[in-house]
Amino acid sequence: MTARELIEAVGSTVELRILTQGASAPLTMFALVLDAKERWGMPRLLVEPVAGSGQVWVGIERVVRTVQPQAALAVRP
Repeated sequence: MTARELIEAVGSTVELRILTQGASAPLTMFALVLDAKERWGMPRLLVEPVAGSGQVWVGIERVVRTVQPQAALAVRP
C-alpha cells in the first residue's frame, strides 16, 4: 500500500472482519477510518465503529471492503 493510498483511506467507511475465539463465524462490523500508518512494513488503520464507541488499530488484512457511508447505516436483512 502506498502512502497516497493510506492518506486516501482516512475518512472512508470500511467493513471489518474480526475473528473471535470459539465463534463459528467471524464478526463483521462497519467502521470509520480515523488514521492510517505503516508498522514494520504492514499497513494499519485506526478505526472506530459506525455505531458504538471505542477505537483500535487493526491490520489491513481485516478490511473486507470499503463501503459507501449510506450502506453502512442500512439495516441488513
